[in-house]
Amino acid sequence: AARRARQMQVGGKDPLVPEENDKTTVIALREIEEGLINNQILDVRERQEQQEQEAAELQAVTAIAEGRR
Repeated sequence: AARRARQMQVGGKDPLVPEENDKTTVIALREIEEGLINNQILDVRERQEQQEQEAAELQAVTAIAEGRR
């Protein structure tokens, strides 16, 4: 729940359930209770985001390197 709450607070991730003026930890617990979030789902999402970030960085480095030729 703490990991998911951090995603919503720091990472700007949208909640999967109505906020209802709850804090992010309560929202995260409700998502878990409803089966919308678990560790496997969080791991997959984080891996996808990491791969997207790495691809964007590689593309930027390639563009810079090609510009210097």
